[in-house]
Amino acid sequence: MCRVVKGMRWPDASLFHSVFSSPFCSLFRIHSNYPKRLDCLTFSSIKDRARPCPPATIAVPPPSPPTGRLYQVEYAAEAIQQAGTVIGIRTKSGIVLIAEKVLQNALFDDENMQDKNVSGEKIYKLAGHIGCSVAGVTSDAYALTNHARLTAHRHYYTFQEPMAVEDLCRSICDEKQIYTQYGGVRPFGVSLLMVGWDPYYGFQLYATEPSGDYNAWAAYAIGQNDQVAQSLLKKDWRDDLTLDEAKVLGLRIISKTMDTLKLAPERLEMAVLERVAAPAEQRLLDPNAEHPKTVPSFRLLDAKELQPLIAEAEKQRRKEEEAEAEKEQRKEKLLS
Repeated sequence: MCRVVKGMRWPDASLFHSVFSSPFCSLFRIHSNYPKRLDCLTFSSIKDRARPCPPATIAVPPPSPPTGRLYQVEYAAEAIQQAGTVIGIRTKSGIVLIAEKVLQNALFDDENMQDKNVSGEKIYKLAGHIGCSVAGVTSDAYALTNHARLTAHRHYYTFQEPMAVEDLCRSICDEKQIYTQYGGVRPFGVSLLMVGWDPYYGFQLYATEPSGDYNAWAAYAIGQNDQVAQSLLKKDWRDDLTLDEAKVLGLRIISKTMDTLKLAPERLEMAVLERVAAPAEQRLLDPNAEHPKTVPSFRLLDAKELQPLIAEAEKQRRKEEEAEAEKEQRKEKLLS
């Protein structure tokens, strides 16, 4: 009944013939009220009657055309161009983020949906010293900001020190790049303007792309009409800008990218990253340790804080319009 193959006893196939030909119910002593016709079933007959299973779906990576372009990444970039404009301006004393909000339904209760001190519609607080503003698909922004918050807090829990903003930016871009090369997934259709501070490089502003690329900027704009905003930033940005001047400059520029020149707090979100006085509770952790007098703080401005800034931006806009009108009149006089 068994044959020897190179010193091994190999069972002959005839041993299994009796098992596969015996009734199915006789092998398993199941006391039930099954019909007697089940006694005629065998393992081999059940195998023959088995429903064929479809082949497993294999996630095929997206094809690469001969030109080397990734069409899915380009489609994700198109989603960013449909979002509201976001502007970031870096100064020596801090960084300003300004974003255009989408008009919500008057019945939408956003007070219970989110903490205004942590996140808004377009601006999110990732850590005490890091924040970001997004343009693109909102659900993708939620996924990336949650990933960023978890990464930053894990770093602090492990090393007992705040995470550098560039390291967090690189982690987000690594997550973005993974979704550009695997099948069954699509790239993140969102771009982020990340701001942060660390003791090595001070205040920093980074812009991320759907492809996973990122760059550092002194001032940058993403979203709809970003080219117009960037051309105005190149013209008006200065290295010696103060934080208050940067706030007004951002409002002036974003008003020229919106569908209306009149600014309103309901249409805008603004956040500031600056160094503030260290809280007194910090010394309770270790009174003998040396604590800095100032710490970086990222916070969102409310409507009351936006009103005087909007008024100043409107005042400067009217002055610019009057100066342009006088310039045109002088040209007409010279031509006449």
